[in-house]
Amino acid sequence: MTRKLFGTDGIRGVAGRSPLTSRDVLTLGRCAGQVLLQQTKKPRCRMLAVRDTRWSGTSIL
Repeated sequence: MTRKLFGTDGIRGVAGRSPLTSRDVLTLGRCAGQVLLQQTKKPRCRMLAVRDTRWSGTSIL
């Protein structure tokens, strides 16, 4: 059975556990950046990343 990562508001889960470990979040950010660059076909582009106020927010972003 395939596990669903994305919900209606992005990736859901518990900080520090898969899919929200520091390594997973870094990998996701890199992949998102690569997709953005490929789709815009520009040498540089901007992406906005935000967090909420929970204690885990600083470790994720």
